[in-house]
Amino acid sequence: MTSETVFMYVANGAPQTSEDTKPESEAESEAESEAEAEETIEMLEARLFLNTDDLVQNCVKTALAFLFLLLSFIATSISLVLTHERLPSRDSRLPDVFLDNVERRSWGMPTADVMLIIIVIFCFILVVAHRHRLVVLRRICLLMGLLYLMRAATIYITVLPVPDPVNMTCLPSLNSTAFKVVAARAFNFMLTGGLTLEGGGYLCGDYFFSGHTVILTMGALVIQEYTPKRWVWLHCFAWLYSFTGMFFILMAHCHYTVDILLAYYITTNLFRTYHTIANVEKGKRRPALEHYIWFPMLRYFESQITGVVPRHYEWPFPNIKCGYLKFIKERNL
Repeated sequence: MTSETVFMYVANGAPQTSEDTKPESEAESEAESEAEAEETIEMLEARLFLNTDDLVQNCVKTALAFLFLLLSFIATSISLVLTHERLPSRDSRLPDVFLDNVERRSWGMPTADVMLIIIVIFCFILVVAHRHRLVVLRRICLLMGLLYLMRAATIYITVLPVPDPVNMTCLPSLNSTAFKVVAARAFNFMLTGGLTLEGGGYLCGDYFFSGHTVILTMGALVIQEYTPKRWVWLHCFAWLYSFTGMFFILMAHCHYTVDILLAYYITTNLFRTYHTIANVEKGKRRPALEHYIWFPMLRYFESQITGVVPRHYEWPFPNIKCGYLKFIKERNL
């Protein structure tokens, strides 16, 4: 035994060399360095994120984004009512690989509706708990408003036949496009949010592209973007949850497959493009990106922000203590 070997005695008296403890010490040092690196990244992101303390201006922008979402939803509802009056013959549907080979399940759409409500509630809690909740909320409202506005145009321009003319129950046609008639039916549709949990009839024709898929995809994107990077398990579960909801929609034969696929693509493309531009410092945003029709809206709503929104959370009610958020903050999760 050489003199360079250093012995350490453990509780049972067995000798242990420093060579045996080296892997453990290296693992601990690597874990500490990774934690320090992530903390440094968080600090840099917090420095880049320059959100002013003008609460009034933040509230005004968020209110305008919510108003834009509301108007877009109204436009979609009116477009759907008009589209319902223009439905083609229910004698047949378009060929679809999935619908032609998979038997319909009546529980598919109600289950997808419940899943949609759950992910919306989860995202609402996430936004409320986020330290920069107004920024996150107005981004969601703006993006959903753009998607609903696009959907209002696509469902009216090209009316697809009912995917399942035998089993899908469509509301009777009113044979009228008078303002009062259309407004009344659109208002009733808005009250239900387009859900059919009680098994009622559908306003048919809003197929391209799927609104349910838009919300499920947006929920998964929000969870992935605004929760801590370490929570990979949550991100994976959110996407698995969303894809399951989309599969249930197809199982119910309430949409064509192309409606689901393109709704997913449009939503993810818009969300990631918007955040890619918004996360860049204002002075470094490429002029080539300004050709997007919604870029002036981004420039207005993101005028106070430069850089990535930090993934920081706080309890929104200061008079009520919450130990769990304190636990997350102390451990930098």
